[in-house]
Amino acid sequence: MIDNCWLPKLEYLNDYKGAWINYENALYIIFKNDFIDSSPFFKNQKVSLRDHQDKDKKNLSIM
Repeated sequence: MIDNCWLPKLEYLNDYKGAWINYENALYIIFKNDFIDSSPFFKNQKVSLRDHQDKDKKNLSIM
């Protein structure tokens, strides 16, 4: 069987010893790599995000 799963591995809060900010930062890095720093396509359509940022300059599309 061919493994064509494009999803990243699961991240667990326990892996960050319950430190929410570290967990949230790790999730944002994955999101940024997959949606901001790259140019993903879905069904031959470019995936685009709205450029709304919070006070830390993080794209709010992750919310």
